[in-house]
Amino acid sequence: MVTNHADAAIVPLLRSQLERLGLEVVQVDHGAEEVIPRDLSRAARQHQAVAGFRVLVARGTVEVWVSDRVTGKVGLREIVAQGADPIPDALVAIQAVELLRASLLELQAPTPPRGEVPPPPALRALASYPPPPARPALHLGIGALVAPTSNTSTLGHASAMVGARLAPWAATSIGATVRLPLGQGERPTEAGRILVSSWIFGLDLRREVQWRNGLVHLAGGPGLALQVTSAEGVPTGGFAGRTHRSLAPMPHLVGTLGLGVTPTLRVAAELLAGVSLHPLQLQVDEQQVERFGPVFLGVNLGLEILLR
Repeated sequence: MVTNHADAAIVPLLRSQLERLGLEVVQVDHGAEEVIPRDLSRAARQHQAVAGFRVLVARGTVEVWVSDRVTGKVGLREIVAQGADPIPDALVAIQAVELLRASLLELQAPTPPRGEVPPPPALRALASYPPPPARPALHLGIGALVAPTSNTSTLGHASAMVGARLAPWAATSIGATVRLPLGQGERPTEAGRILVSSWIFGLDLRREVQWRNGLVHLAGGPGLALQVTSAEGVPTGGFAGRTHRSLAPMPHLVGTLGLGVTPTLRVAAELLAGVSLHPLQLQVDEQQVERFGPVFLGVNLGLEILLR
């Protein structure tokens, strides 16, 4: 930071702002010759600094110059007094930090910066704006629930999903979902058919990450569900049919990839992988035919409606 007597009231405030961000500040006097803005990069280089600041105070206006050696740019922000009121020193300090932040936004680009020094962690943090907060949401989707069986085949049915989420902590949300059957999985046997369907009532905790100001949304985490499975026997010949229902806890993992369509609407794809702790045994004439589960996979494609 190059200084002289004219900016004596501003420099301590600016120094405090920069040190609060985790930056080390070296303050040097302009010396016998005034350091003009185009020489600011040279002054920063001489002191092995990643950025140089210069505040030029004149009547009714203040110029803030920043030389950013990370991106190779020199920026200017001019602050003009409103009427006869003096320009607040705190405003100048804040504007100087924001000018550096604006210059460092280039670090978010897919191409590397064109500067001559790498950015230290404090500058990377300064260039990173926090993601938009997670919002309460409703989920609606349609998909399928499938499970491998004990005879190396799979059994499943179409399903619908309805859910709601809240975010009591930053980037972490709690959700409740219901997956209900839209059909039945069918297994033919010599004695007839076995029709299987499952309801899943779940709770989960997800960590959420957003990119491009919330346009792309990725979330995932663990959960616990109650699986209600129904198996119905449809007999042929002299056999008798029977319906059986079972309840089983199901720990699971769930992940969601969402793409923003509007500020309050996302298209989302969701994957659930769970293990039933009490898989349903399918029997014909008191003989076990196969086991439904214990591993279950659920896929859904639907909408997330953000409530605020």
